[in-house]
Amino acid sequence: MIAIAGVIGAGLFIGSGAVIHTTGPGAIVSYALAGGLVILIMRMLGEMAVANPTSGSFAHYAHYRCRDVFFLYCGSYELYFSRQSIFISS
Repeated sequence: MIAIAGVIGAGLFIGSGAVIHTTGPGAIVSYALAGGLVILIMRMLGEMAVANPTSGSFAHYAHYRCRDVFFLYCGSYELYFSRQSIFISS
């Protein structure tokens, strides 16, 4: 496992160096912003897991919180665009 981690780490290091060489210091800022976003998302998922411990994946929390509003939105969105395509083709 240490050898696999070393190979993956070296590959990421070389790949990052090639990207930074091509694009300049903006890539470092982009990596930092993406890493910060990942840290915030993982903290939010951890807080949800502590507040509502269930068995299953993190998709359960999305279903638990957004089941009615999200599916109503998706259904109305799909219905609107399906009717628009009927009117356009007529």
